[in-house]
Amino acid sequence: MNQIIKSSIFLLWSFLFMNTSVSARIGIMGALNEEIKMLKDEMKLTKEIKIAGRVFYLGKLEGKEIVLVEAGMGKVNAAITSQLLITQFKVEKIIFTGIAGGVSPDLGIGDLVIATKVAQHDYGSIGPQGFFPFRPGTLPVGEVNIESVYFKTDEKLLNIAMSASDGITLNKLPEGTILSNEGRIPKIVSGIIVTGDQFVVSKIKRKWLFETFNALATEMEGGAVAQVCEINNIPFLLIRSISDLANEDAEVNFNKFVDYAAKNSVLLVKKILSKI
Repeated sequence: MNQIIKSSIFLLWSFLFMNTSVSARIGIMGALNEEIKMLKDEMKLTKEIKIAGRVFYLGKLEGKEIVLVEAGMGKVNAAITSQLLITQFKVEKIIFTGIAGGVSPDLGIGDLVIATKVAQHDYGSIGPQGFFPFRPGTLPVGEVNIESVYFKTDEKLLNIAMSASDGITLNKLPEGTILSNEGRIPKIVSGIIVTGDQFVVSKIKRKWLFETFNALATEMEGGAVAQVCEINNIPFLLIRSISDLANEDAEVNFNKFVDYAAKNSVLLVKKILSKI
């Protein structure tokens, strides 16, 4: 009898998880609810599955089979979630969407950055003089180290994203905010994004990230997802909308502009899906 019960549980598990994952092909991740809520509201939801404290939403968006999930903040959460997408739901590619702190002085709140490469800025060694002798290190991929501190974005997905960015008009800064007086229209650029388990609220650290990595933006998850995808040979794309400028005003601006910035990121994600 116990063996029959065990077999029944296994079959039920297989039906719920393994079989439902076959048709899901594109994993879409965000760290925060604000980063995925608009996508969830617009997708044709067919199933919700909870694993390891995360809810995976299965369905269609822009005619594509997707698995949408809120990963949680930080590199550990991002790594766990991306591996679940790959192992459990058999996704063929992963797109990470969300917000970031602007690092390049040429960027403003609302701008979008499509990553060409991703680095983990807090992985390396610290010299005897403290923080600034910090040397970025190469990360292991399986049994070998990569030759660079950077993980490259999948070339095909990057080309699709750049093509999709043509013709998109991003939302302007909300009326009534101090920064809206700039009168600038947000833009879409491509370049390096850096990742670390740190919410950067420092002009000094921001300058260091720009000079050390030539980074356009900084966030807390993309580099971990990139590493997991590299190990599993899964195409990866990272899109970030600038919600703050990683300076002493970052926390105030983040809270003020998180929803606005997320909307701009969602616009591009939907256009990319339509072109895949």
